[in-house]
Amino acid sequence: MTIAAALLAFLPVAVSLVLVPGVNNLVVLRETVAHGRPGGYAAIAGTSMGILAWSAAVALGLGTLATRHPQAFTGFQVVGAVLLVTNGLLSGLRVLRQAKPTSGHLIVQSREHSVMPRRTGTPHGGGRSALSVGRRDSFRTAATTSLANPRCPVTAVSVLPQFVAPGSAAAMTTLALGALWTLVAGLWNVVGVQLAHRGRGLLSQPRAKRTIEGVSAAALVAVGISVASAAA
Repeated sequence: MTIAAALLAFLPVAVSLVLVPGVNNLVVLRETVAHGRPGGYAAIAGTSMGILAWSAAVALGLGTLATRHPQAFTGFQVVGAVLLVTNGLLSGLRVLRQAKPTSGHLIVQSREHSVMPRRTGTPHGGGRSALSVGRRDSFRTAATTSLANPRCPVTAVSVLPQFVAPGSAAAMTTLALGALWTLVAGLWNVVGVQLAHRGRGLLSQPRAKRTIEGVSAAALVAVGISVASAAA
């Protein structure tokens, strides 16, 4: 089977994979609500890096490792599960802190609004610096989640080899399939970012933001616990 034939056969499978919502999609949505489209696009780059990394690992022999040494692959899954649970708990704590502002904070904030004059610009490029920090945070969070998300290595190990014929081009074909999977997932996430941006006025309300953060945190913890339980 040529690389082109493998890509053509894998395309509908890739579409069906990305249409099922997962942890990566939740992270992209959360970062879009938190940091706008720049944060959403940075999160897409992070999730894409995770998918490509696992695809490259399969091309380099991760599938063989999983077959010959299933305990090692189980170890990968457990580590990923722990990272997901940790990220979920940290997100949950952040939601709790945001949900309970102190009265002193509210008083100081109201005084600042009443005393400080409104400014039309931010000196020394402060706004651009904050935007860059938001993008880096979004990318780092999404990349970590994608690399830790057990769905990525399981899919890469179990699905990609089915479209690869034995031979010298097996590694290149696997990488091409991973690139196609990344492209389809990225395009689908771009649609999600655009929709989330259009509704950002509603989604950026404190209660809506806390709800999205809470759902994302619960999903991370639930997936992590589920994977860890299955591995055990």
